[in-house]
Order: sequence, then C-alpha cells, then structure tokens
Amino acid sequence: MWKLVIALCLFSSNGELLEHTKVDSIGKCLEMKRVMMRNMNSNVRIMCGEVEGYLEEVNGTEFLTAIRKTK
Repeated sequence: MWKLVIALCLFSSNGELLEHTKVDSIGKCLEMKRVMMRNMNSNVRIMCGEVEGYLEEVNGTEFLTAIRKTK
C-alpha cells in the first residue's frame, strides 16, 4: 500500500537513488543522517524527507520497497 512516510535516502554523486529506509520520525532520521555523514565518504548525498512510499508487511514489520516524490 502507498502511504506518506519519513524516509532516509542515500544518493550517489550523480543523483541516483541507491537506498531508502523508512524511519519513525524526522528527528530519528536526522540523527541517523549525522552518524552516516561522519562515517561515510563525501561522494554520496544523504537526505531525510517525507515521501510517498510503498510499504510491504513481513512478519508484522513494515518495509519500504519503493518511493515516489511528494509535491
């Protein structure tokens, strides 16, 4: 099902989306982003934001499997 969620997104240096993860709150997302920025190289871009995401439930846990931009 498609739903608005907060996502932590990792982009390559050319703007290609490499990875996305559903996060419970914007505060948690920003905390995760700070930790990642300290531990990763500068060739990637990390962003937090609200996206329209497709969620699939597996064993009671929701996983973000696809995203679309919101307006």
